[in-house]
Amino acid sequence: MPRSTVLKSEFGDYSISFTVQGNILQMIRKYTRNKTTLPAEKYGEAQKFFETIRRADNSRIVFVKKES
Repeated sequence: MPRSTVLKSEFGDYSISFTVQGNILQMIRKYTRNKTTLPAEKYGEAQKFFETIRRADNSRIVFVKKES
């Protein structure tokens, strides 16, 4: 199962979490982007923030059927 991720920065807040209860898989994703104008020096930080979100959103879950 993918790891839960929580990010808080001046660019916004992001969290994604996964839980399993019985036969139910629940994913909760929250994203808030702050309205701001960034200086060029902050571009690398912003790029890293949004890349981390992209990776978390693209994480995969594999379902395996259990033989009874």
